[in-house]
Order: sequence, then C-alpha cells, then structure tokens
Amino acid sequence: MKFVKRLALDRKDQSSNRFAVEADDRIVTTSKRSLQLPKGVRTDGRPPLLSPVAGQIRYSTTINEIEAYVNGSWETIRTVRQGTITPQSLGVGNYVNSLFGPLSYDVDTTKPQNVMVYVDNVYQLPTTNYTLVSGTSVAEVAQTTNSTGINQSTIILNTTTNVLVGETVSAASGISVGTTVTNVDVITRTITINPNTNSIIPAGTDLTFSYQSGTFVNFTGSVPAKQVFVLLGVDGYYPPFNS
Repeated sequence: MKFVKRLALDRKDQSSNRFAVEADDRIVTTSKRSLQLPKGVRTDGRPPLLSPVAGQIRYSTTINEIEAYVNGSWETIRTVRQGTITPQSLGVGNYVNSLFGPLSYDVDTTKPQNVMVYVDNVYQLPTTNYTLVSGTSVAEVAQTTNSTGINQSTIILNTTTNVLVGETVSAASGISVGTTVTNVDVITRTITINPNTNSIIPAGTDLTFSYQSGTFVNFTGSVPAKQVFVLLGVDGYYPPFNS
C-alpha cells in the first residue's frame, strides 16, 4: 500500500501543516496570520513584459493596490471603494471648447461609462456623445495676432478652442517654463498668462497649450453651451486611478 502525505513547505518544521501541497495538487494553509504578496513598483517589479502568465498576482506600491494578470493584461483589484457618488461641475460650455475638466481624480479613459456626464441635466451617452482623454490639450496650437511684448500678461489668439485655464503655455522663445493660463476670454480671443512675458511675441507665433495630467471629458458631437457636470464614483472606484 502506497502512503501519500502532504508536502510540507516549512523547511524548519517538516511536520508543519501551516502551508503545504496536498496530494491532489491543492495548496493549503492553516495559518491564521496573513499571506504576503510579492510587491514592488508597477514598472520595475512586474514579471518580464514579454512573458506574463495569466493568474499572476502582486501588490503594486505605485498605486497601493493589488493587481493581477487577467485575460491578457494587468488589471487592478480595487480594495478601497468610494462611499458616495460625487457630483463635479465642469463649467458652462461656449459652443467652441470640446474639452471639459480635469476631473477631480483620474479615471480609466477606456471606460467612459464609469463617468456619468450631464449637460443641463440631460444625460449624455458614453462614446456616442463623449469620450475620456488624459493629459489633454497637448499640442493644441494657436497663433498670436498681436506683437506687443514688454511685461505682457495678455495675448490675443486666432482661436481659443480647447485653450483652458490651468494649462501650461509654451513657445519656441519668449515664455518662461511653467507659465500657465489664468483666464480665457472667448469673445476677444484673449488669454491671460502668469508669469508675464517680457519678450515680444510676434504675430504668427505658435503657442502650445497642454495639461501635464488629469482626465477630461471630450465631447465628440455637438459642443454644449450649457452647464456641464459629471457624477464620479458610479463605478465604485476610489481615487486615484492610474493607468
């Protein structure tokens, strides 16, 4: 008669049953303590990018969440849930800007259905009426039409489409690194910047407006000119979300 017993994994105590492999290949534990997962930053600590295996699980110190390799990609296992749904006003549209935001915390841009968007209390269909984008307004370019420049705080543009307060503004020369847009007047096509520029910005100069981070609502159909607000937390995800 063949005697089959479990394989103890505790090298210091071969008779221990606290963690073992059963004869039928099940891994079991009788410990009442805890099981510590492998952990590390998201980019460096994961298994090699070319050879992840479905079912791998680890703790990401980048986002402080558990993640697993499921169905061909790394997925975050949410352990902390938002307790309430939070409304956020994104301001009033102007028939020009299609971008609204940033949202108060980052949301997975591949899942616009996780954010409920309303225009003047009318629900908007995800993907059909809007998408979510991140880092937004990157390379939104406008050309100045004025050439005044000494201690200049306002600049006239040929268009203010998707130029938003809070964006950084840069040019080949004449504007300091980190200069931001503090006000946008769509009627006069004028923006106010901080800090001021002491250089002359000739007409025709390309300015680049960009957000460094954040998730934005991008209307893909008609651009609203009414109050836009969103409901966050409908998916139960707790901020922040980092892709």
